Amino acid sequence: MTGRAGEGRCEAADVFGGEKWRTEQTLAARTVFSARFGRCEVHKVSTDRGTVADWLWFDEPNAVNVVVHEASRDVFLVFKQTKYGLRKPTLAVLGGMVERAETAPEASRRELAEELKMETDEMVDLGTYRTAANRGGGWVTCFLAKNSRPLGGGGGGGGKELADDDLEARAVVVLTKAQLAERVLAGAFGEVKWTAAVAVALLHLDAEGSG
Repeated sequence: MTGRAGEGRCEAADVFGGEKWRTEQTLAARTVFSARFGRCEVHKVSTDRGTVADWLWFDEPNAVNVVVHEASRDVFLVFKQTKYGLRKPTLAVLGGMVERAETAPEASRRELAEELKMETDEMVDLGTYRTAANRGGGWVTCFLAKNSRPLGGGGGGGGKELADDDLEARAVVVLTKAQLAERVLAGAFGEVKWTAAVAVALLHLDAEGSG
């Protein structure tokens, strides 16, 4: 821990690294905890209604979420898995962190290859979004991997449990477009980022079809 001059407080060593969020509204900031996958800061922020001295801010790695469409069967591949922050199993889309040296499009293709052994020539960028507008949480870029196929002509997709470095077990679930729409409307995707990715992907496909 290192002290900050003039504040009489200690600031945690920055293990997380990366760019720190600062705007013209940021009057002061200090790191209270930093680890490999996140950083917590307390900001002093100027707002339209005065100054807030204890504004909690969380930095997390930027991420990608990919809605995967398989060309050969005209279906979508999602996961059924457990997550520490959810009380029951959930459906989830393909996703992962953007590494320091790569772009979001590069991360989306890497995740598709690593997790599902698939590739595509039609990786559609659906937009980049702040995950928590007033608290940070990093940014997520959503993609639609249209007409995906097995990597190098091998066997991709699935219907079996995957063996990877994810801490929670998961299995591939195959859905038609209608089934995907039904599941997202039923709240089967337990995280709002997954839900948003699926919803925007479906809207994109509908707009494309009516164009």
